Amino acid sequence: MSTISTNRVDLITATPEFVQLLIAHEHARAGGLLNVVVPAGWPNDVDARAGLPFHLKALQNNPCELFWRIRLIVWRANRNVIGSINLKGPPDESGTVEVGWGVSPEYRRQGVATEATGAVIEWTFSQPGVERVIATIPADNIASIQVAARLGMHRTGEIRRDLPVWALNRS
Repeated sequence: MSTISTNRVDLITATPEFVQLLIAHEHARAGGLLNVVVPAGWPNDVDARAGLPFHLKALQNNPCELFWRIRLIVWRANRNVIGSINLKGPPDESGTVEVGWGVSPEYRRQGVATEATGAVIEWTFSQPGVERVIATIPADNIASIQVAARLGMHRTGEIRRDLPVWALNRS
């Protein structure tokens, strides 16, 4: 399944070609590939932009990771890309998958991150071999901590890349 739909958004899998165009700042062409509107400069978050080459390399090395990478959050009413839910690859040997989320500022505080991430986590747990979903969240990122809590995640005491780990186990 390449698109996951919720009440308000479609979560569309970003293809390698789409990611290449984002990296090249060709937002209109990227949007045309997936029939979405990509705002100029998106993603605006420095960390999200820095992660694009990492995801692209993984997709080029293993096309089977397509669904285990970037899901664009597309506001169904206007087809605008308003954020993304990013998985950091398929489950590792322990059955763990890492997820991250980001929503454009004008769409924050409306439950979009919780809605979209929850749908991707539900899809993730429907896949073979997945036992746990984690997120690394800076201790001062209150909004993301609140999203994690609403998703049923709990802080584990683990640290990954110098960040606290939040986790949700398969129920």
